[in-house]
Amino acid sequence: MKTSLSLGSIAFALLLASCSQQGEVEQREQLASCDDGRPSTFNVARDLYGATQAVAEGNDGFLLFNNNTAGKGVVRVDQQGVVVQRLANPIDAEHWVGDISPQGDGGAILSGSVGQRPPRQGWVAKTDSAWNVLWEVPLGPEGFHSTVHALADGGALVAGAAVGEREATAFLGRIDPAGQLLWERRLPFSPPVSWGNTWWTTRDTAVDAEGRVRSVLASAEGLLLISSDLDGNVEQQLLETELALRPKGVAALPDGRLALLSERQGAILTMLDARGQVLWEKTYGRERGVEPFGIAFNAARNELLLSGSSRGRELTAQRTWLLAADDQGDELWSLERKPLDRVGADGNVVDVAAGQGPPVIGLAVAPDGTVLGAGYTGFELSYFVLGEGECP
Repeated sequence: MKTSLSLGSIAFALLLASCSQQGEVEQREQLASCDDGRPSTFNVARDLYGATQAVAEGNDGFLLFNNNTAGKGVVRVDQQGVVVQRLANPIDAEHWVGDISPQGDGGAILSGSVGQRPPRQGWVAKTDSAWNVLWEVPLGPEGFHSTVHALADGGALVAGAAVGEREATAFLGRIDPAGQLLWERRLPFSPPVSWGNTWWTTRDTAVDAEGRVRSVLASAEGLLLISSDLDGNVEQQLLETELALRPKGVAALPDGRLALLSERQGAILTMLDARGQVLWEKTYGRERGVEPFGIAFNAARNELLLSGSSRGRELTAQRTWLLAADDQGDELWSLERKPLDRVGADGNVVDVAAGQGPPVIGLAVAPDGTVLGAGYTGFELSYFVLGEGECP
């Protein structure tokens, strides 16, 4: 979730959550691209689903879904951002899809939780190319939030945590292709008392070239790096960081390094070596009121992408924010804009006014370098695909 592409010219699209059966309505509006003022196209279309997350299906396109609402479906778009399929929730309205990992054949591994009220039970399911459920298994402690990574053998790695008021449990597990739990590891830790459940773990789980699954948790002692190999040999260590605070996401680099995104009066990027030692830390967007949400490594362009929202120099309306840095943390280009103030539907008419923009919450990169970012404003999904052209 093409040809060789470079970043810059941006095709924006927005799907409105509506149960109207009158069909899609499209509207286009010219907006500035990146921070050099070049025009790009903003597309608006009526749809049944909103979403907050995005994952790449190889070089074929992307899957968009909402991990904040039970019973919602999945939207499949191609590399140009065109909606090609709408997939219903494969289980039922009680199941919350928290993460999806495509398997390359149209099927996927899904993880999430079940139940309308907390604490919810964690679960993992596998679907075929027709989105039929092949198996489903309960997994993890109550209140468990998970991310999932599909393995080449048809199984999956699952990681996450369950957080209570005074105690928490990190969880790692591996599932075989038939849906059997091969091993699980539960690691107790003390969450930061003042944060509640808001910032306790990264939204992503990175799997590096050696097959290690790695995530970062916020504890009362500081940030913990949790690592495991495919056999369940788990290590945890306290990160010696001076800037990183609220973890948001991690991205693995091909040489074993791990990039950690966190929030602390702006976006904090921390680079760790293969052993988990801090190499450097940098801050972005503090003066612009940036709130980071996602991180990804674009191997085709050797760029780290940071996403989120900003409030501009005047620190007022929320704006879409995206920044690219090299592997030393030096900024390469950035994007900041306010594409939307309000979006309303009246019959077959969709109105768009310039103004406030959605934060980029979901971020996905295809192997060929194509990037998709997804945002969420109320019940609407806003997403964009970076196409040809080069950002400064």
